[in-house]
Amino acid sequence: MRALTSLRIMWIRARRSPALAGIPLLWAASVWLAFQHQQNWLGRWINTGLALNSAAGAVLCPLTAVIAAWLAGDARRTGQAVLEDAAARGRSARLLSLLATVCLWALPGYAAMTALAFWQTAQVNPAGEPPWDLLALNAAFLVFGASIGIAVGSLWPRKLVPVVLGAVLYFGGAMVSYDGRSRTGLLYPVFGERWDPIGSLPGDLAVGIVCWLLLGGLSLIVVLSLDGTQHWGGVLLRGLVVAAAVASAVFLVTYSGPIPIKRTPPAAACAPAGQGGTVCLWPSDEYLRPLVTSAYVRARQGAGTLEGFPARLSQFGLAGAGPGTSIHIGDARPTVPGLTRSILDTVVSREGDRLPCGDRLYPDSADAAPITFYIHSILALRAGLPGGTGWRSLDRDIERFMRLDTAAQDRWLEAAIDSLGSCDRAAPKAPLPGWPATR
Repeated sequence: MRALTSLRIMWIRARRSPALAGIPLLWAASVWLAFQHQQNWLGRWINTGLALNSAAGAVLCPLTAVIAAWLAGDARRTGQAVLEDAAARGRSARLLSLLATVCLWALPGYAAMTALAFWQTAQVNPAGEPPWDLLALNAAFLVFGASIGIAVGSLWPRKLVPVVLGAVLYFGGAMVSYDGRSRTGLLYPVFGERWDPIGSLPGDLAVGIVCWLLLGGLSLIVVLSLDGTQHWGGVLLRGLVVAAAVASAVFLVTYSGPIPIKRTPPAAACAPAGQGGTVCLWPSDEYLRPLVTSAYVRARQGAGTLEGFPARLSQFGLAGAGPGTSIHIGDARPTVPGLTRSILDTVVSREGDRLPCGDRLYPDSADAAPITFYIHSILALRAGLPGGTGWRSLDRDIERFMRLDTAAQDRWLEAAIDSLGSCDRAAPKAPLPGWPATR
């Protein structure tokens, strides 16, 4: 009952604070973030969780810290600190009540952001479920931000301090967040990256991160609540909390496992794509099949009779897809032109992704144009995509080239692509007089 009474008193006091104006801002930011950068995550459940992780760590955590710091400094700024210290409630009860109040205010915004983001993903890709470990981690970020805000606001109650704290967490968090190299970034675990559909956060690491975010922030509060009047049991309990926080931090910075871990690749989901071809996708990316099929047909049109066009196109990393060419689909919402260009790239790089002699210049070209400029632009135009290079003389050359019959185009393209595979092969002969053009 005493805990509920403390929470009720803190709730009433917080409602009269100017910090209350920050709550609608936090909620509005949460809803706004649920609709940002959708091409990176919409449709992929794991990447939706990662997008929410970035939003929680980079935006909601600093905002929550600002609100908590302002509320924590209110008592000392208004002269009520002496009265509170003389009250029957202990300092730890007041700080924990403030922590619960801030978290209860921040939680609706986070819940709305999470629900909106996963609702959108479910509309696009019903086959899947939210990554619950990431959701727990993201919610723990709110407790972490509130705890830091209470600690800083209690020590330095000046009005400018909450604003400075928010800026430090926003910019400093971006600098120390996890970047895939240093494990110290796990202490502020914002995973600013995209994972394959089979990627997931290791279970022991997820537990360690949640424990650190909860206990790391809570340890600041229990240390601040020491006022010399606690009995040995209270001091021991506080010591255990701090020791658990330190142990969690040590576990994170010494973690040696892979991030993310890869589950066993699922069996390929293959289906005809027209033009005599087959497209194989991740089962979780089945929602992309209409886009990939359309891109495959357009790329087939652009490639014409060129050798090396994949009769079987597989998404990168699939098990049991059979022989064929693989493409990596990084965006959760790719475009048909982007996928078409990716498929055409596999035709140009038929002998490997790296050109043995670099990207050689076209002989006698006034603009010293790489041969691949011509090849990619011509294939894009044949597939119905924009193919301009931005160089006037090159664009004039390509415009003249496109007037040739298809057989003549195919012969030159075949020779040009073959010339890229070996330093000993001659550059392709000009397909028509005066080509390439001079300035």
